[in-house]
Amino acid sequence: MKMLESFRPGFFALFTIFFCLLSQIDNSKSVYASTHRDGYRGWSTWSLQAYKGTGYGFDWANEKNVKAQADVMASEFSALGYDRINIDSGWGDAVLDRFGRMQLDHKKYPSGIESLSRYLSGKGLKLGLYYLPGIDSRAVRSKSRVLATNFTANEIVKCAGIQMSSQKTNVSSCHRPYANAFKAGYALNYSHPGAQAYVDSIVDQLYSWNVSFVKLDGNVPGSSIESSDKDFKACNTSPDLLAWRSAIDRLHKSEWRNKGRERIWLTTSWALPPSEAEILRETVDAWRVAIDIESYGKEMTTFDRVIRNARAAARWTSVEKNRGPGLLDMDSIVIANMTIEECRSMITIWALTGTPFYLGDDLKRLPKERKALMQNPAVLEIQRLSSRNPAKLIGYQDSTEKSNIFETSVVDSSDEDLEGLCQKAIFIQSTLHSPQSDPCGSWTDRRKLTSAENSLSAAATKEWQRQVWYAEHLETKQIFIGLVNAGRQISTDVAQDITINLADIATFKVLKKDTYFVKDVWNLEREIHIQSNHIITLNLAVHESALLILSKN
Repeated sequence: MKMLESFRPGFFALFTIFFCLLSQIDNSKSVYASTHRDGYRGWSTWSLQAYKGTGYGFDWANEKNVKAQADVMASEFSALGYDRINIDSGWGDAVLDRFGRMQLDHKKYPSGIESLSRYLSGKGLKLGLYYLPGIDSRAVRSKSRVLATNFTANEIVKCAGIQMSSQKTNVSSCHRPYANAFKAGYALNYSHPGAQAYVDSIVDQLYSWNVSFVKLDGNVPGSSIESSDKDFKACNTSPDLLAWRSAIDRLHKSEWRNKGRERIWLTTSWALPPSEAEILRETVDAWRVAIDIESYGKEMTTFDRVIRNARAAARWTSVEKNRGPGLLDMDSIVIANMTIEECRSMITIWALTGTPFYLGDDLKRLPKERKALMQNPAVLEIQRLSSRNPAKLIGYQDSTEKSNIFETSVVDSSDEDLEGLCQKAIFIQSTLHSPQSDPCGSWTDRRKLTSAENSLSAAATKEWQRQVWYAEHLETKQIFIGLVNAGRQISTDVAQDITINLADIATFKVLKKDTYFVKDVWNLEREIHIQSNHIITLNLAVHESALLILSKN
């Protein structure tokens, strides 16, 4: 049947396509498990802590500022499902409690943790906190007793009994591995029953504070640590993930569920590779797939970082063997300083991959037109559905293939990114009062990028310049398509034609004719031309995107 050749602006575009019978689509990997836990929406402190604008910085997160952001979240976003306020690194006090557990900084948060939690709950919001794998070195040095046991903290670490300021040493044939990518604290020895008991005591305290989210950061393998890095050869935080999962589930089931507490959401960070998929799916609700989105400078972020994180997500969503249950976390959405087109493109990719939607900007200053991007009901529904079945990038190839342009022509992190990680490591170690001699050597020793590696030829990266993402949702009989003019993320980028052949989408591989509407979420007035061979071509401005919804009539 001949397709309509054009669609007039101001109306849904009506056209006839061939639609595959639902019973003939293999759901085994392309659709996430029915038991999937939908992603969350909220706001996180870290983007403003990493921002070097006037009045911000690592110590910006305090009671006054967090409550101010919560007020905006409650009044302008909570009705749309944004209900989490996550406090990142730097919230801990200089003194631990008598059981070696971190307490809220009484100077930054003078009203205390219970008061802050009640304040947020009163506004329909939930509190989240940041932790690292391992045990705080202060607990080990002071030999703090582990709650409800006769064990002390110094007995439950790897290489127990060895007292030293540095973990990197060999004494009595025992190598004490780093506890996490930041080299902060001590690695727990989970063959000792006191180690699980210590994690249990932390989780129990979190439930008592009504904390319902934990970000466990600096996990290895991952966290920009090269597999060849000898310093981290023995570092593996998988046992920590298992211990936290066990504590969260057991304590919720045995006690805290009956007291009305929500099960703690556990997310882990950062740049976690597909090789870790099995342990991640077993232990956490979401995992960060890329390095920090923040620029650690005078700009919140830049568009090249958006595309870098999109590349990382594609490794998971667009390789069939890497797909499966669980949520990919692409990091905060920060849209204060990019162009409006770049902001829409960021949100388009984040929504299509189903990542949790959490803002990082100063909500008191974010313009209404930018807030509106994150309040768009159609975008939020795309994000919710795509968390169950994230979009694939057309043309993506597995990294094991020699012709894979996506993995061989670009690098994952720049020198600026690695310097940002170094700054973060120094800050984290200072807040934990456990400085190391070289907290970020594993990143600063990384080979400098050569001009050849950092030069992206048009021929080698055309698929990255003209991105086409698609997600098929059988339960609602909708298909979401994202067309992104990513360019090379440089000043000379220009408008480009972006094309999708609907025949590239499995659902269109034709056994049944159905009538569908199509619209562009970002531009309802956009005129869309459909060629008779099912090809859509749109001319998009520099770094602009189109977010199309195809829905059954």
